[in-house]
Amino acid sequence: MKTINKLTNTHAVNIGLKMRRLLPFFLCIMIAIGIAAPTAHGDIFKWKDEAGNWRYSDQPPPESQEDSWWDEKGQVIHTTSPEQSSDESQASKIPSAPQQSFSGKGMLWKIELQGPAPSYILGTIHTEDPRVMNFSPSLEKAFAMTDTFIMEVILDKAALVQVSTSMIYMDGRTLNSIIGQQLFDRVIKAMASRGIAEMAVNQMKPWAVMSMLSVPMPKTGQFMDVVLYEKAKSQGKRVFGLESAGDQVKVFDKMPLKDQVALLEETLNQIDKLPQLFEKLIQTYISGDLDGVAAIGKQFITPENKALAERMLKRLNEDRNLVMADQMLPHLLAGNAFIAVGALHLHGPNGLIALLSDKGFKVTPVQ
Repeated sequence: MKTINKLTNTHAVNIGLKMRRLLPFFLCIMIAIGIAAPTAHGDIFKWKDEAGNWRYSDQPPPESQEDSWWDEKGQVIHTTSPEQSSDESQASKIPSAPQQSFSGKGMLWKIELQGPAPSYILGTIHTEDPRVMNFSPSLEKAFAMTDTFIMEVILDKAALVQVSTSMIYMDGRTLNSIIGQQLFDRVIKAMASRGIAEMAVNQMKPWAVMSMLSVPMPKTGQFMDVVLYEKAKSQGKRVFGLESAGDQVKVFDKMPLKDQVALLEETLNQIDKLPQLFEKLIQTYISGDLDGVAAIGKQFITPENKALAERMLKRLNEDRNLVMADQMLPHLLAGNAFIAVGALHLHGPNGLIALLSDKGFKVTPVQ
């Protein structure tokens, strides 16, 4: 029998670890690094054609197959799409300059090089909180002066679909069979508060459920990066991404299953404490304290977990910074670019501010 299912929109942002004391650390990373988070509008459909092949579309199946649907109210399935690829050529090598001292203050930075017009880089945070969405005059001015907008991943439908498909099992496995009935019952109760039906939850991978429960429940889908992206499009700016959606989700799908389950359970154990952690993170971000944002999660790390946390931070943040810095070069050489990335990508000796400084750019905070 041909079937069509529907699952709800979710946020694909987080990473699993074995040790419970690392949970707050990686929740902070999740929000401040900014791995692709679907905020898609509308439904993505899945069905089998006459030949028995799965088909995916943002449109319902052909009328000839409508009688094969079964529809669960309020559920939407997310599916795959080809990875986007960048056709940006590598920029010519820029003479190096003396390394600048890094300041741990400021979320908006000006990037200058003799010749091109200045560009700007903004550290973002994944929240709908109106305190964060109240952009400063200096941010608005910098955004208006630029003609190119660059973000981690282009938030179009194809990217959102690709991120989302990695969150569900397509091979017949179910969440219940993997995590057991006792933990599954707790998951169902927690997800019901977000309006997600049991049948939909049962198709999700442990890390997908964990990531959804680990962030404040979205109300508008208008996160900082999304708002800037839509604003750039409305102003006719050229828009580019530094990564593909496929690049970002690989880190989750390659996570050991036992780690996914362990962190899902710990998320449920600490779910009542997360609002206080988010509030502290938001207040620190609003103050412009990059050092503080980076430090919040680290204060929870015990000595026995330090090496593992550092390895994962390197994989999630520092290794990606190297790629991002290279991808930015053509746009920075052209000038008038506005770049928005998760705030932690800016931080520290291996952050984007330091990497761009090493490449010869003058990078200074904007007050």
